[in-house]
Amino acid sequence: MHLLQMLDRAGIPLRRAERRPHDPVVVMGGSCAAINPLPMAEFVDAFALGAAENVLPGLLAALEEEDSREAVLERLAHQPGFYVPAGTTPKGRARASRSSTSWN
Repeated sequence: MHLLQMLDRAGIPLRRAERRPHDPVVVMGGSCAAINPLPMAEFVDAFALGAAENVLPGLLAALEEEDSREAVLERLAHQPGFYVPAGTTPKGRARASRSSTSWN
């Protein structure tokens, strides 16, 4: 079954930007997520990149220890093996001013 169909049938907003604090964290893993997560970045809160045995302990700890979905996502964004679209700016879209950036 397609991820978006599953979210829709469960009553979870399709786009991550529309999710509320009580909605679950949507995590995607596997080879498709690791190769190119960008096509699903609008719909997935966090991508687990790499082997499950390497990322699962960090994911489970974040889910168990953090009090809110925002805290879980922030924690995952700072852990190796996760891509959290809401906490990432693509390289080509960074908006730093020239004066605040070193252009060596």
